Amino acid sequence: MVAARHAHPAVAANSRACRGPVCVGAALGFSGGEGLNLMAESPLRVLALVTDAFGGYGGIAQYNRDFLSALAQCEGVDEVIVLPRAGASSPDTMPCGVRQLRALKGRLAYSFAALERARAHRPIDVVFCGHLFMVPLAAVTAKLLNARLWVQVHGVEAWQDLSGLHRRWSNGRWWSPQ
Repeated sequence: MVAARHAHPAVAANSRACRGPVCVGAALGFSGGEGLNLMAESPLRVLALVTDAFGGYGGIAQYNRDFLSALAQCEGVDEVIVLPRAGASSPDTMPCGVRQLRALKGRLAYSFAALERARAHRPIDVVFCGHLFMVPLAAVTAKLLNARLWVQVHGVEAWQDLSGLHRRWSNGRWWSPQ
């Protein structure tokens, strides 16, 4: 169970992050109790779109390494495929169950690569979005794969005013008529 902090006025009032305690399993769309229940019919495959992780430096890279390593160790998760925008192309060591693809710089190259790699590594059950500004790409990828979308929000960008596009896409309403 994860407790949400007080909402900042810039964060959409109807955002799931502002509604108090959130069961991680429920946030991923899994049923069955309060805990993280990953007992799916088949092991889950996660595509993680992140700024950096393995081979990267700094707090966000470290957080992503810790989170993705822990996720890969969850019962019911088969593989976590990481596509970073920056970082070492060949990190020295990778945890069991985690595969990091080559980092790609440049928004357009990264976007095309994310869509192509998502298609090539099907089936993907969950698309993990590690940065708020990657939400449009992650949402399109999840929609094309019929996968769940999990958006992680952290850092200063979470407290700034978001464009209407980012608000709609991070709330899962981008495909609905307004």
